[in-house]
Amino acid sequence: MEQKLKLPAQCTAIPQEELESICGGAPAWFENTVTAVKNTLRPAKPYLKAAWEVLMVTMACINELYQAYGYGKIAISSLKGIKKCLKEFGQ
Repeated sequence: MEQKLKLPAQCTAIPQEELESICGGAPAWFENTVTAVKNTLRPAKPYLKAAWEVLMVTMACINELYQAYGYGKIAISSLKGIKKCLKEFGQ
């Protein structure tokens, strides 16, 4: 984003905050923070991956249990309907 400025404007210093907003770049402290966090978590990466896998398996089990619960409710509702029909025919 180059602008052709006249002489007085060429000599003006642009503050860092404005320069970052114009250029669209992240502040330097943000990049340093991200690098520090990555370096801190790097030794724990295998454990985090294992924990993620355990979480995914747990969520899959919960999903299956929820579906089984739904099917159980349908079966119970159907049996109650059958029982009601048998009572009506028996009278």
